[in-house]
Amino acid sequence: MPVTYCIKAEQWILSNPAVLLLIKSCTFISLFLLAGLVSFVIQGIDREKLGQLIVLFIQPIGTFFIAYYINKKYPKAQVIFLYAVYIFVAVCGVVAITQYFSLFTLPQAYWGNSEEPKRAVGLFTHPDMFGLFLAPLLAWLIPNALGRLENIRNNRNLLVIITFLLGGKTRPSSPR
Repeated sequence: MPVTYCIKAEQWILSNPAVLLLIKSCTFISLFLLAGLVSFVIQGIDREKLGQLIVLFIQPIGTFFIAYYINKKYPKAQVIFLYAVYIFVAVCGVVAITQYFSLFTLPQAYWGNSEEPKRAVGLFTHPDMFGLFLAPLLAWLIPNALGRLENIRNNRNLLVIITFLLGGKTRPSSPR
């Protein structure tokens, strides 16, 4: 009798792609957590390393499970989150570019001098926070952005319309 339940459970797991994805994800997450724990224990345990373990390993894992649950329960939430990330990255980019060229809202410590280059911080308080926060978001957005570009390239009529609306000419006009 217990063997039949095991076989049914195995069939259910193999037939459900969401469960397979979660199992594969948990395998990688377990390895990620193990790496964090090993780096925490090596060369002694102190308060700074505990903070790094929490911020760099525990919190991202918790965030993944929350995002996974919300994505499965509300599939449209992924699209809303995707657009929110696009908007956030765009706003941070505009602020960083403005800071870099005008020094507006940029702390004086990052204005640059003969020894230190000028650095933008975006909406953050330190340039490293800006880069460390935005890098994973950009890596997550790249496949989506490339897919959108491929769809635009495949639809040449849309490109002609966009070019026309932006003021480009599709063919040269004859002189009058």
